[in-house]
Amino acid sequence: MKYEIMAKEFATKKHEGQFRKDEITPYIKHPEAVVGILKRIGVCNDDALAAAWLHDAVEDTDTTIQEIAENFNREIALYVYFLTKTESNKKYYSYTIVNIAPKEVQLIKLADVLHNVSTLNFIKDRTMKKKAIANKVNECEKYYFDLANNLSPEIYNSIKTNLSEFLTT
Repeated sequence: MKYEIMAKEFATKKHEGQFRKDEITPYIKHPEAVVGILKRIGVCNDDALAAAWLHDAVEDTDTTIQEIAENFNREIALYVYFLTKTESNKKYYSYTIVNIAPKEVQLIKLADVLHNVSTLNFIKDRTMKKKAIANKVNECEKYYFDLANNLSPEIYNSIKTNLSEFLTT
């Protein structure tokens, strides 16, 4: 619980002034939702919940993995490292999550995907919305449906339900 509380405060400060793609919702509501999904499916590991708060900090703010390691611990830094998509790992990012990452990272990513697909209809810009939908459908069909079905049927069903109007099969 110690690291989760610290991570919530850290992420809130780092994401201050940022908004979701709907241009209304403060960005911190996304990590908060991811943590909520994890708790709902029974995740109580402090390192995992802290990493869930921090999962977008390196991608979307000036935060570094080194800073995460210094402020939290190596395990949390490792989880955030796995969850950070960079130019150099973009090609293998999802493959790595599904095939190499620890189970905690996989669950965080699935909760992240679930929250993202549940908010697709709130994206205002039509072009951005169409692209986001296509990307999420492709990514879920290629990587995350099987993982979710194996790790958390609840998340799997929720992702499928949220994407059902966009799926071809």
